[in-house]
Amino acid sequence: MTSRVWFVTGADRRIGRAYTKAALAAGDRVVGAARDVSRLDDLAAVYPGRLLALSLDVTDRPAVFAAVDEAVARFGRLDVVVNDAGALFTGMMQQLTGAADRARQDLNFFGAPWVGQAALPLLRAQGSGHIVQISTIGAGTEAPQVRVRLTIVQPGGGWTDLYASNTTTSAIDSAPRAAVRVS
Repeated sequence: MTSRVWFVTGADRRIGRAYTKAALAAGDRVVGAARDVSRLDDLAAVYPGRLLALSLDVTDRPAVFAAVDEAVARFGRLDVVVNDAGALFTGMMQQLTGAADRARQDLNFFGAPWVGQAALPLLRAQGSGHIVQISTIGAGTEAPQVRVRLTIVQPGGGWTDLYASNTTTSAIDSAPRAAVRVS
């Protein structure tokens, strides 16, 4: 069997590092994307030529697309994309500044879709691929404030004017950008 090519964000810590190590141990090749790639030096030494450590901040959309392009240029394709970049922000809601809130949203909300937007056209062009989105229970909850109750409502399907007033995207381009092949 041919080795797979993985693209892992947050590859330097926690679950992202576990995926990176497991893929390398299985004989696969990995593009390990992280803000601090020096944390991947030990794996690069054990698996020379099979780990491409890329410095990447997923809050930088153009950098995400460039990293995916570099991954494909190096290994010829992508088979598995693991979105694990993210951070926990704690504190009182009223103390969260606009800049801190924007940074949290850019990382935890926008980063993963941007990786998907960069990778999906390549996976479609190949006719195969797998995206793994790592999440956490903490991503969807807020701690209640002192003596203030919190209720999170996650309604099921039901007909409201939401469906009449939603925003939709246009049809998928039938000619996705071509994957770069490296011999």
